[in-house]
Amino acid sequence: MWTKYRFKRSLLNISLFVYITLIVMNSIKFNETIAEIGSIGKLVFCILFISTSLFLNLNSVLKIKLKNYALFILIAVILVFNSFYYISSTNNNFLANIAFPIYFVFYFLFIKNYISIIALKNRTNILELTKIKILSLFRVILFSNFVFWFILAYGTGVNMINFDENFGGFFQDEIHFGLFAATGFIISFYLRFNNLQKDVSIFNYVLLLVYFIIVLFTSRNALMITLIIPFYVLVFSRIKGFVAIFFYTFISIMIIEFYHYLNLITVENINTITSGRLTIWMLAIEEINQNGWFGGFGLLNLNDIILARNQGIGLFYLDRLEYLSLHSSFVELLAGGGVLAILFFAYLIIKSVIKVDNLNRGILLGILIGAFFESYLMQPFMLISILFYFIFFINNISVKTGY
Repeated sequence: MWTKYRFKRSLLNISLFVYITLIVMNSIKFNETIAEIGSIGKLVFCILFISTSLFLNLNSVLKIKLKNYALFILIAVILVFNSFYYISSTNNNFLANIAFPIYFVFYFLFIKNYISIIALKNRTNILELTKIKILSLFRVILFSNFVFWFILAYGTGVNMINFDENFGGFFQDEIHFGLFAATGFIISFYLRFNNLQKDVSIFNYVLLLVYFIIVLFTSRNALMITLIIPFYVLVFSRIKGFVAIFFYTFISIMIIEFYHYLNLITVENINTITSGRLTIWMLAIEEINQNGWFGGFGLLNLNDIILARNQGIGLFYLDRLEYLSLHSSFVELLAGGGVLAILFFAYLIIKSVIKVDNLNRGILLGILIGAFFESYLMQPFMLISILFYFIFFINNISVKTGY
C-alpha cells in the first residue's frame, strides 16, 4: 500500500512539474520552438492527465465534492455556446473556448487526487495540508524554472530589456515576468503566514525578497497585487475598535478631498495611466451594447473584432498588435458570456471570499483586483491563474470520510 502511495504521490508531483514547466515555456519569446512546445503541450498534457486520472484514485472511502460545480458547468456551456453561435469565416477561437473548461477539470482532478494522498496519512486539516503541500511543490517548481531559464537566457545572450526599455527577464515581457514573480511572492507569503505550518526558513524569506525586487522593476499590476495582499493580511484585517473608526474616518476624508480634484481627471489622463486600457474597455463596451448584454461572443472573438475594426486609424498602440487582450478578466468574461456568465462567476467569487480566513481572503482579493487590469483569470493556464484556481478550488471542496 505504501509503495503504491509513494508511487502515485511522485506521479502527481512530476505531473505538476511538467505542467508548470510547459506553462513557463509557453511564454518564452527567445526561442519559437520552446514556446510552441509549451503552447501545444500544456493542453495535451491536461487531456492526458484527465484521461488517466481514474487510475490515480487511492482512497475510495473519501467523498470529495466541488461545491457549486453546476455554476462552473453553466459558465463553460455559455462560453462554448456563444462561441459556436458566433462562428464566422474569421472566427478561429472555437477551440480556445472548448479548451477553457479542460484546464479547470485538470485542476480539480489534480487536487482531488492530492487530497486522497494527504488523507492516507492525516485525519484532520486535510484540505489545508493539501493546499500547503501543493503550494510548497509549486514554489520549488517555480524557483527551478526561474533559475534554469534565467541562466539559459543569460548564457545565450538574450536581451532581457524589451523595446520599452523595461526589464522583461527571460520572458522578454515585463507583464508576464512581473506576474511570474508576483506568483512566487504570493506562494511564499502564504507558506509564511498560514496558520498550520508557517515556513520561517531563510530560503522562503529570500524568495520573498527576490520576487518582490523583480516585481518592482517589471509590472505595475504585479506590484499592486504584491502590495495589496500583505497590506490586507497584516494591516487592514487587524484594524478594530477605535483604530478602525479613526482609519475609516481618515479614508472618508481623503475620498472627499479627492472628489474636488475629479474635474482635473480626463479620459486622456486615465488612458495614459492605464496604458490604453480605458480605450480598449470603451470599445468593448460599445460592441457589447450593440450585441446585447445577455448575449456574448465567446472568449477572444470580440478581441479580434475590435482589433480588425480599429487598426490603421492611429488609435493608441493597436496598430502594432497581432493579438488584442482586453486587459480585464471581467470585461473578457462579459464579452465572452454576457451578463449571466459574469453574474454566475461573481456569485462564486463572493461566496468563496466571504467564508475564508484573512490570509486566503487577502490573496484572493489581491489577485481579483489585479484581474480588473489584466485578463489572466480568463486565461487559466497563466501562472497566477493556476495559483488562484488552486486556492479557490481547495476552498470550495468538501471532504467526507468514512473513518
